Amino acid sequence: MSHDSDRRMAAQMGNAVAKATPLGDLVSKDKNGSLRKIDAAVAAIVVFDRAAWHRAKRANVSTGRRAVVL
Repeated sequence: MSHDSDRRMAAQMGNAVAKATPLGDLVSKDKNGSLRKIDAAVAAIVVFDRAAWHRAKRANVSTGRRAVVL
């Protein structure tokens, strides 16, 4: 995943961490109660996921590795 080097997006992507759970990976803050924001990072990940899903649905095959630029 890449973005247009927006400083706010870069900061929020840096604040987000992936945590393994029994249901799969979860994106969250590094510590509970952290004041560092991750809202834009989570939104970007959701947009990326939905775009990939729609692309795969339209093609009806696996999309492989493709970049979505935000």
